[in-house]
Amino acid sequence: MCKLSPTEEIIVANIRDKTRKALAEALGMQLDTLNTHIARIKKKRLDAKTLLQRTNYVKNELYPKRKGE
Repeated sequence: MCKLSPTEEIIVANIRDKTRKALAEALGMQLDTLNTHIARIKKKRLDAKTLLQRTNYVKNELYPKRKGE
């Protein structure tokens, strides 16, 4: 699994309550560049979610439910 790049981390930290155009201007990049970074962030998020779903059985083995739960 890939971790976010420093630029992607900055985008994630600043994306709330801003339009993409305003965010691109604030970060000094083109809108197309920002959209590419956001697409990569979404892909990494989806890959992480898929990995967690595939390995959910490990959690069940490591942390079995106690009686009465």
